Amino acid sequence: MERVEGGFGAVLRAHRSRARLTQRDLAERSGISLRAIRYLEQNRVERPRRDSLRRLADALDLPGAVAAAWAGGEFRLPSDQLSVQLLGPLTVARDGTSLDLGPAKQRCLFALLALRAGEVVDRAEIIDALWGDRPPASCLNLVHTYVSGLRKALEPERGGPFAPALHSSYGGYRLDVADLDVDRFDGLARRARAIRFSEPLPALDLFAQALREWRGPVLAGLPANLRSHPLAVAVARRRLVTALDYADTALAAGEAADAVEHLQLLAEAEPWHEGLSARLMLALAASGQQAVALALFAEVRQRLADELGVGPGAELRAAHLRVVRGELGTSEPVPAQLPADVAGFVGRTAELARLDQPAPITVVDGRAGVGKTALAVRWAHRVRARFPDGQLYAHLRPGVQPLDVLARFLRALGVPADGVPGDVEAAASRYRARLATRAVLVVLDNAADADQVRPLLPGNPACPTLITSREPLVALDGARRFTLEPLADADARLLLAGILGGERVTSEPAAVGELVTLCGRLPLALRLAAANLGAAPGSGVAAYNAAVHAHGRLRSGPADLVRAAFELCYARLDPRARRLFRLLSLVPGTDFPAEVAETLLGDPGGGRVLVRLVTANLVAEPVPGRFQFHDLLREYATERAMAEEGERELAAALSRLRRTPQ
Repeated sequence: MERVEGGFGAVLRAHRSRARLTQRDLAERSGISLRAIRYLEQNRVERPRRDSLRRLADALDLPGAVAAAWAGGEFRLPSDQLSVQLLGPLTVARDGTSLDLGPAKQRCLFALLALRAGEVVDRAEIIDALWGDRPPASCLNLVHTYVSGLRKALEPERGGPFAPALHSSYGGYRLDVADLDVDRFDGLARRARAIRFSEPLPALDLFAQALREWRGPVLAGLPANLRSHPLAVAVARRRLVTALDYADTALAAGEAADAVEHLQLLAEAEPWHEGLSARLMLALAASGQQAVALALFAEVRQRLADELGVGPGAELRAAHLRVVRGELGTSEPVPAQLPADVAGFVGRTAELARLDQPAPITVVDGRAGVGKTALAVRWAHRVRARFPDGQLYAHLRPGVQPLDVLARFLRALGVPADGVPGDVEAAASRYRARLATRAVLVVLDNAADADQVRPLLPGNPACPTLITSREPLVALDGARRFTLEPLADADARLLLAGILGGERVTSEPAAVGELVTLCGRLPLALRLAAANLGAAPGSGVAAYNAAVHAHGRLRSGPADLVRAAFELCYARLDPRARRLFRLLSLVPGTDFPAEVAETLLGDPGGGRVLVRLVTANLVAEPVPGRFQFHDLLREYATERAMAEEGERELAAALSRLRRTPQ
């Protein structure tokens, strides 16, 4: 037995492999969901419940001593499991003893299978990785020979005590590895990112542990065609992203010295990555090595000029200016205006990756309810550590004036209220001057048109601007654009499962599929449908679909489904909640405090009524104590107010509202 840094996930995988069970087999034996098994093996569950551990131990038929150790929080790998290291030279060991994998092509085959551990690698991919576009006529026979050789190396006594590691499958082969350094690295980095903002110092320890898994370039010493395989390149890219996240977290926490060593090692391997050099400069200067930081800038600038004929980019220049001015602390105000991250966010992997590619201005357009704001807020939270000088956020909609937004931004950037210019041009000039030497992320949500956002653009490439809008804003020059489409079917189901519970969703797969289609895979419609279903736990999905059809709002597709969901939600409210919903349409601006509810209803119980609207998903609370309408819901509330409230009642509520600070 040996202790494992990979946590319980590696141990569970090892025992499952030893018992020759699939994840589904183990789920069925233990009575634990397949998703939970996957999360456990990925170390996404920090402290497995004792009852779950007992059921897993029983399902795996573990000895009593091992089961007792699990119950006490002691997790160890079985000694006969493979340990594989890819983050550096390829090494393979069993029970601490190194294994000889044989000739070079055989080692390359093992490395490819290990990069895709747990997955079937088809023979065509193997042949391409080993020989490229000129395979020998005997390539299939050679692959079979290499597989036989690997089995002899990995399992010298076939049928003996060792669990089989290399499996034949239709069209290819699968390698099972319980202890893989890539898995440890990914698990540690994932845990660090989960707490980097709430607990930066423990996160720094986890980042450092993750980066220490690396002993050199991935698959060092193997042929170039394997080291440049997309999977190997992706692993190397994750190392770079983790090092950048580590540096950003260390700089924000005032612990820059800890990041210098890791950044220096990586900078040697990535001499053209300006973001990496910029962070290394800031870390050096923050740890008292300003002269070394300036020398690094001069070296990178010279290299770019000599070999590429270009000068340093905006991020590197901004870092240099901060070092020269000694602006490494937080003496200036650092705005943090992002709304709370979106709970239950699903999918959008490709879109998030697209946003990760640098651009001064990005416009994400799409229909109402498709999730533009959720995507923008999720991405902004993911990258906010890259912008140590802060994040600015404004919820724009028709009628919001650029001068009002500029005034709020300038106050957040340290300009006193009496120093904010009274006209747009002067305010925009002051705003750009404030951001000229800073790295700030700007998010402009739900823009009406290009004229509304032009004064809000920083004019500094180190301050990227992300804009969401129902329109593509083609009049905005120099912007990168893409249209956000509805969720994929699987992600739409996952969103429903996250709100309603997996069991309720999987019990009616056909009805859930119909609901997803009716909702046009729009997140807003799906969330409202889930809220309606959640309010009636005894009601099935099929019955809800029938109610929507009966409402007669499906003539023109998803837009009518959204409206039908509004009406069903609204109809389920008690009279006071319906009235508050209507009156909230009178509130100007983008958000409001709870006191507004008391004012509109004219009694101190308004806050409790407001909570009922939040529970029904008709009002959002993006920041504790501040509430907000989705634009479509505001329009619907206005419509209901015009239809159900008299002019005198609306005028009285508006009069009370004007006397309430917001």
